Amino acid sequence: MDIGKVIFLAIFVALAGLVFFQLFTRRGREIALGGRIARTFGTPIVQRRGISKTTINVHALAPKHLGDPPRVGIEIANTAFLAASTLPVTLSLDEARALSQALREASEYHGAAS
Repeated sequence: MDIGKVIFLAIFVALAGLVFFQLFTRRGREIALGGRIARTFGTPIVQRRGISKTTINVHALAPKHLGDPPRVGIEIANTAFLAASTLPVTLSLDEARALSQALREASEYHGAAS
């Protein structure tokens, strides 16, 4: 076997392993969010469009160090046939409250249709 093919195969296997670790293990999601997941709230929000699926989870993240404030992690995962990606969003408590308020206001908006 050619050394170029071996190197390519090794890189491919390493990247596939990293993707699998980050998407399918709790520790991988914790690393992406930047902290230990202390608790997951609510049920996952799942949207299906054709062959793709988007899942949103909300997590309380434990403080990294004693005295640090807790944080909120939002995990947005997209999956489709032979494709997957995760967008981790880590928010401070103030940012999480501002997002919550903005979502509440948007959901209660009854403006004129354009």
